[in-house]
Order: sequence, then C-alpha cells, then structure tokens
Amino acid sequence: IRSLNSAKFGFGDRRSAREEFSFFANIRRDTFDDTRNEIGLLPGKSVGTHLSFGAGSDFSAALPFQEFEFTASVQNEYYYLTKTSTRHYPAQSRFSACAGLEDSLILFDRRFVLTPRLRAAFRRDAFSSDTERSDTTGSVDPQAGALLWLIKGTLCAKGSCGMTRRAPTFAELFGDRGSVRGNAALRDERSKTADAGLSLSVDGIDSAVIQSFGVDYTVFRTKIRNVILFIQDSQYTMHAENISAASVTGHELTARAAILSHAELTGNLTLQRARDESGIAYYKGNYLPHRPILEGSAAVKLFCRLGSITWDFSYTGGNFRDRANSEPLYIRQRVCHTVTAVWTPRWDITVAAEMRNAADSRTQDVAGYPLPGRSFTGSVKYIF
Repeated sequence: IRSLNSAKFGFGDRRSAREEFSFFANIRRDTFDDTRNEIGLLPGKSVGTHLSFGAGSDFSAALPFQEFEFTASVQNEYYYLTKTSTRHYPAQSRFSACAGLEDSLILFDRRFVLTPRLRAAFRRDAFSSDTERSDTTGSVDPQAGALLWLIKGTLCAKGSCGMTRRAPTFAELFGDRGSVRGNAALRDERSKTADAGLSLSVDGIDSAVIQSFGVDYTVFRTKIRNVILFIQDSQYTMHAENISAASVTGHELTARAAILSHAELTGNLTLQRARDESGIAYYKGNYLPHRPILEGSAAVKLFCRLGSITWDFSYTGGNFRDRANSEPLYIRQRVCHTVTAVWTPRWDITVAAEMRNAADSRTQDVAGYPLPGRSFTGSVKYIF
C-alpha cells in the first residue's frame, strides 16, 4: 500500500530569477506473509510501515554568462516493523538535510558550458537501543560537468565527475524479519564517478517518414568504497553487507526516433562489469552479486489525438547471487513484455490500462525471487 502527496509553487521569471518551494508526504506499507512457511525457515507475518515527509526549495538566477542554482531540503523518516507472531519492534527515525550550489559558466555563445557543483549533507539517525546504532554524520561532495557543442544544436560532447555518498536504507538496515535480514552495522557507501559521451540530436525533419531522431553514447567508471549489497544466506534468506571496495565500468547507448507522424521508437542498451575489489583473495575480481552484465530495453508507441498504445520490451542478463560466483546461485537472463493503452477523451481526463509480463513468463528478479505472472492495472486521472 502506498500513498504519495506533494505540493509545489514558485515565484519569478524563469529567464532571470525564480524561487520554488515544495512539500511532500509519503506513506508505504509492505506486508510479508509466510504463515504457511513456504519461504522462510519458520512461519510468520510481518508488516513494515515507512513514513516520510519534508520540504525543499530551489532558487535559480540567470546572468549573461552565468546561471546560479541553490537547492535545500529537509526530510524526516520513520520506520515501524510489527511481527504478528512475536512482538512489535521499536520505531526507527532519521532526519536529513542537504544543500547544493551549482554555478554554470556559459561561454562562446553557449557552445561551452562548465558547471561546478557542491553538495553538503547532514543526517541524524535515532534508532532503537537494540540496534546499537544512533549517530550523526555530515559530508561535502564536489562535482563538475562540462558540455561542448561540436555542431550547435545537433552534436555535443559531454562529461562529468564527482563524489557521492549514500546512506543505507531502512530495508537494508532492518530487513523485513522474514526473507531479508537486517544489518544495523552498515556503513555509508562512498563513490567516485566519471563519465563522458557524445550526443546527436536532429529534430524538425520535414519528411513524412521520419520527423526526428537522436543517439547518445556514454562510457562510465565508478569506484565505490563500502558498497552495500544483498548477500544470499541460504536458499530462502539474504542480508545486506558492506564490501570494502568495488568498481563498475561500462558503456550505455540510447536511441530514439519519431516516424510516420504517429509513432515513437526508443531503445537502451547497457553493458557493464561490476567487479569485487576487496582484499579477500578468493573474491577479488569476481562479479558483484545482482549486477547483470547486459541490460536492454525497447519501446514502440503509436499515438493519435485520442490516446496511445505502447509496447515495452526489457531484457536483463544473467547474474550471480553470491560473491563466490558459484554456478548453483546463477540466475539466467530474463525477458519481460508490457503493453499500455492510454485514452484521453478530454484534456483533463486520462484513462490508462496496463498489462505487465504479457507473455506470462515465469521469471525471477536479480535476487532470485519469483516475479508475478501476467498482471493487469488501471488508473483514471482527472486534472482540475
């Protein structure tokens, strides 16, 4: 069960200076029901409730050769886990705040843009006494990006680099007291990333066959310390733990095209190698668990004034579930088809229906758990 509510409003002119404020509240409830003892070692049922709310602001200003942006946000999170067969576990809470400053230097009639960024974050964890963890942490992470138009408006080279930090989530820290065991001793992930690529975009083509197309290619590399991964304990359970060092290198290719005035084609292909670089000799150089080498997707969308029909195809390559890369814990590749139909009888009404896993494939996720077969969802949206 999930409910998300948000509000956003702003002031000013986007071309000179503008201030925006936003507020949000989110509640999510997950139930793990194994009263028939089909998954875990012992029968049981647990309910996890995650509540979060917060606010943010975004100020931007544009000068002839510079653009500034300052962002700030605060968030409170609470996590409650109940287990019907035993007891209620104490509530866990987290307060976080972050601020970011970005300054874009624009030169040569916007042909070259250099964008340094600085992000500062503060977090206070107040967990129950049985976890032996309540701490306060802060970090300052620098980042930078650059864009160079080789053919203005059509072909550009771009790249970025920086440092990031990720806190363990409540799911990683506390699990669900069922198939996922918690690990309250997890440390923050710290990453150094770099990427570079080319982007080609051609729009407004005067043709009955093709109206626009684009291709993006990116090569990336990430070095991670204390990477958080879910490790298989047994056939039925797993837990999150830190791996001291890892690296991810890869290539990504995306393409899009608008054809026949009523169709859109999109595609994405990612090839990556995520390696264990810890100091343990018999793990070093192995593939990281749950990180497929090859992933891809494609979509065809047919549309008209009254709505659209979209077919999505996704491919996830095989992956290992353990650090030893053992054959019994290898999951084969998975394929999924999704069909979505959208009807818009009026500008303010949208009716959508979706059929997921249209081929009714018996597939597993990257952690080895069975995914649902063919399923149907629907929604109605009204704008006022």
